[in-house]
Parts: sequence; C-alpha cells; structure tokens
Amino acid sequence: MVRPSPAPSAGRVRRSAAEIVTALDGLRIGEADSGWFVQVVGVHADGEDLWIQGEVLGLGREMVLHLSGEVGVQDVIDAVTAAATRGTPHAGILRVAP
Repeated sequence: MVRPSPAPSAGRVRRSAAEIVTALDGLRIGEADSGWFVQVVGVHADGEDLWIQGEVLGLGREMVLHLSGEVGVQDVIDAVTAAATRGTPHAGILRVAP
C-alpha cells in the first residue's frame, strides 16, 4: 500500500517508533512516474536510540537509520530523501540526530 508523504511534524520532538515507521513505510521519494519507495523491514529500540532497517525500492539499496535524540518525523524523511537522491546509503548507517 502506498501512502502519501506525511505533513511535517511541529518542532523537534521525539516521535514514537510507530509514528516514524508509519511515516517511512511506503514513502515515495522523487517524482510519481520515476520515484522510489521506502520499505521498512526491521525496527530495534536501544535505550533512547532507535534503529530502523529498510530498503529503497527501485534503487536496490538497503539502509539502516540510527535515530538519536529529539528528532521529528520530517527530520527522518529529509535524511532518507537526501541520501536516496545522492545515491547513498548503500548498506551503510545513516545517523539522524538533532
């Protein structure tokens, strides 16, 4: 199921794992006819940190997000979008922090 990009979160507040995963899973990156989709395949909480494993479908890239601190949903979406459009990450860790 494809979901539209969510509206930006208000401020830099830590969101729940469920809210972040919901925003990422099925996220379209790029144009409607030539874009890619994010598929979340795993989530792990480690104290205050959150690790999300995913794939950028259409690019054949895996990614691991390491979220720490007070990050908002839009911070995570911006980081994933920037990495996908740069052609990274490729089996690497993308750290998202305030």
